[in-house]
Amino acid sequence: MSYQATTPRQHVVVLNSVRAAVDLLDKRGANYCDRPRFVLYEEMGWRKTLNFLQWGPEFRMHRRILQKSFSKTSVQIYHDLQEREAGILLGGIMKEPEAWETALRRFATAVVMKIGFGVSVETDGDPYIKIAEDASYALGHGGAPAGTLVDFFPFAKHLPNWLVRDRSLKFARDWRWAIRRLHDDPYAAAVTQKAPPYSLVKSLLDQRQEQRKYGASELLEEDIKGAAGAVFAAGQDMTWATLLVFVLCMVLHPEIQ
Repeated sequence: MSYQATTPRQHVVVLNSVRAAVDLLDKRGANYCDRPRFVLYEEMGWRKTLNFLQWGPEFRMHRRILQKSFSKTSVQIYHDLQEREAGILLGGIMKEPEAWETALRRFATAVVMKIGFGVSVETDGDPYIKIAEDASYALGHGGAPAGTLVDFFPFAKHLPNWLVRDRSLKFARDWRWAIRRLHDDPYAAAVTQKAPPYSLVKSLLDQRQEQRKYGASELLEEDIKGAAGAVFAAGQDMTWATLLVFVLCMVLHPEIQ
């Protein structure tokens, strides 16, 4: 059984059984799969990032990139990096126990930035930590994805600032610089400093070089930045929050340790 509804933006069909959902979205997913357009986050600067792409050729290309880089066998090359950063994390907590939350933030940022862009986060006060914090704040406070006023009425993105009354759109414009810094600064450093071979940026730059050699359609610079940005968006806050909750749970229930 299914239900239908009409909103100002689109026609909605609600599938009310597991069987119908599997039949349409799994078995025949190529015909029926779709994703909404995230207009607000496009305005914020997340144009070429898998998390905010609509279903289509670009989405499938970015999904292939990340699936290849984070398959069960591919992630093994990140083990040494994670162990090394875990050692630095523990050393930092032992040295300054009161700054344990900052140490967790540095660990999460260091792992994600190294895997995505190939850049190193050396200290708790590293500039990349500030870049990550600003981007995380922008990402977390922009509004519900695909659920803000500009998502329902995309023409509103063309309004000048003095006419904009929507808080989410104003916020997205005001914080666009943070998302651009996340994509541009570590990418520029990775290109200049020669990122390690296991980083996503380095592997995609090598892939683009091969495409040029054989005259194939090559990856755009914005695609490479966006793929690395997706690693950050998916992993940085989640890693930090998971570790934070783990520590708090251990303190609350010391008998489990």
